[in-house]
Amino acid sequence: MYIVHLMLADKFTLPLKQDLQSLFNSDQHHFLILGQTKKSNSCETVLGIPSPLNVFRNVWHVGIKFSKADLIILHGLPVLYYFLLFPFALKKIAWIIYGGADLYLHKPFKDGLIAKLLKTLRNLVLKNVKIHLTHIKGDSDLANEMYHSNAKWLYHPVYLSNVVDCQLGDMIKRTNPKSKIFILVGNSTDPSNHHLEILEWLKGMEHIQIYCPLSYGTYNDYKEKVKQKGFELFGERFIPIEQFMQFEEYKSFLASIDVAIFNHKRQEAMGVTLTLLSLGKEVYVNDNTTSFRSLKERGFQLFSNVFITTERSKLATRNVDVNASLLKRYYSKQVWEAQWKQVYNFSSIDEFA
Repeated sequence: MYIVHLMLADKFTLPLKQDLQSLFNSDQHHFLILGQTKKSNSCETVLGIPSPLNVFRNVWHVGIKFSKADLIILHGLPVLYYFLLFPFALKKIAWIIYGGADLYLHKPFKDGLIAKLLKTLRNLVLKNVKIHLTHIKGDSDLANEMYHSNAKWLYHPVYLSNVVDCQLGDMIKRTNPKSKIFILVGNSTDPSNHHLEILEWLKGMEHIQIYCPLSYGTYNDYKEKVKQKGFELFGERFIPIEQFMQFEEYKSFLASIDVAIFNHKRQEAMGVTLTLLSLGKEVYVNDNTTSFRSLKERGFQLFSNVFITTERSKLATRNVDVNASLLKRYYSKQVWEAQWKQVYNFSSIDEFA
């Protein structure tokens, strides 16, 4: 199986590329990368940006690699339009579904001829996808429904951000209980967090301290509204986090949290959710999301936001011990590696699809 990865260069894809290059021989794959500044080499080709200035070179390289590929793995929707230039490649697609950024992209499309054309072209590509690679089966089901496709789902953690250290729970063992419950609210400045609703749910609770990460995202006006509401309801017990933390520092911070509450209406913030579960934390999310349903179906103990108002006296008391063994089964580095080996060991895309 010769695999071509078509991807944007970002914080998820570049670490993945490095690990796959270490795990597999260079003659098993090639990476077509849009947005990277380093030079091309034998196992990766840099697709130039801005693309209008590099269009002929980009199309040339994509066409050659698409012709050679047995399987083409699509990372993210902005690069999918290359398939329209090479219709023969439509039967070779495996799509790594990002979640909200992919499955809800159709909603912001504005009216107009160009927007409708782009939507039609995108739908044409995604309708032909043969395999969905994701750890959330509900996202695969939703994609098939949205794009009238018949792709098969392959469970896969995909990116290293979805791989957890199953020993992290040791970080949370305490000798002295805290007098306050530390609550994490949201994960960014994006209004999709619906922070204000969470703060209203928690209003009037004593013995809690709220930490609200607001260092990630560009919605500054919304961030100020969240801070204003937080200080209004909780005073000094509301602590906005406005300085970006490196990952190891952020993990140490999450280890001090007792309860995390996310209020996204769709699948989002999965990396931080899995890290919190690995730390033995109580995590509350919207129970209408594909992530909630998929994790619950596998036996994970995470909880509906409904409980914040109906059973909030039980915060920080629920048993989540089962999550440790489930994380090893679904989100360990060994599982991640085994799933990528399964993909690379297909003799052809028809073997799975």
